[in-house]
Amino acid sequence: MSEPLRILQIIGSMDVGGTEATIMNIYRKVDKAKVQFDFFVSVSKDCYYDEEIKKMGGNIYHTLTKSTHPLKFSRDLYLLIKRNKYSVVHVHAYNSMAAIPITVAKLAGVKKRIVHSHNSSSGNIGLHKVTRPLLNIMATHRFSCSDLASDWMYGNKKDQSVKINVPVDCTEYYYSQEVRNAKRREWGCENCTVYGHVGRMAAQKNHQYLIDIFNELSKADDTAKLVLVGKGELRSSIEAKVANLNLSDKVIFLGTVDHVSQVLNGLDAFIFPSLFEGLPGILLEAQANGLPCYISNVISKQIQITDLIHMISIERSPKEWAEVILQSRDRLINREAYNKLIYNLYDSQAVAQKLMDEYTEI
Repeated sequence: MSEPLRILQIIGSMDVGGTEATIMNIYRKVDKAKVQFDFFVSVSKDCYYDEEIKKMGGNIYHTLTKSTHPLKFSRDLYLLIKRNKYSVVHVHAYNSMAAIPITVAKLAGVKKRIVHSHNSSSGNIGLHKVTRPLLNIMATHRFSCSDLASDWMYGNKKDQSVKINVPVDCTEYYYSQEVRNAKRREWGCENCTVYGHVGRMAAQKNHQYLIDIFNELSKADDTAKLVLVGKGELRSSIEAKVANLNLSDKVIFLGTVDHVSQVLNGLDAFIFPSLFEGLPGILLEAQANGLPCYISNVISKQIQITDLIHMISIERSPKEWAEVILQSRDRLINREAYNKLIYNLYDSQAVAQKLMDEYTEI
């Protein structure tokens, strides 16, 4: 029996996050007799998904970050590729600094060099424009999660990219009244209006603005609660803002959770005012759960699979966001009915098969 084709996945870490969840949703579904994943991560610590990766037969290789230690990063990657003779590398990219690993892969003789765009902007736009031409030269294949992500990462090469849908395990996200009741009891929110957000606590996710929106909602509805899932470098500043607005008894910080699907069941609405995104998997999962979503208008319109998505201009005030949410919040929704709409386009098994086909067509 022949050995499976080993794909080297290159990513910052395999901690909890949208891109990491996307990779794991695919990895769980691929036929591991044919395709296996190894991971090259630029952190020295163990990560959230490490044990699951090892149980599925994957290897994890650690190094230092390419931005602060580019020579060590490049040397470690080059030696790893030569030692294990990878014929396919898959670089998960938020900006065109992915040009570094994709160039190393070229120098190491990798035949198929994939860049996968997961974002539609970043902090350093000037550097992105400088390195993007090199990325386009060195990549043999371009993937993206949305048209916006293709445009951002590849510029005039965007038409040569392949859209890989963000995978969703729709069975897990099917709405459950029983789970809803249990979560609301756990939070002490049985008779409350519960809003929620899932995402790392970083500038991109715009938590400060989110807290301002919730503050307006709380003024209009004394039963309002906000559940926050995620961790990150801005958590302390977010907690400080919550305290300054006297909202500490209304905002629940859950940190990292193992089953986001259970949290979604307990919510009445989802608020997502990001400054930029690729195609957020959490919004597909929320729709699969039948949960109304109020999101910023900078996010790709491709996320509007159902009528649960309400886009609001990021230029509007927090009070105006609250007014929009309150006007439509009480619309009667059959939450179970939405699951199939997401399944038909974003089922994780179908996405995994498409990616396997891309990998094996060398």
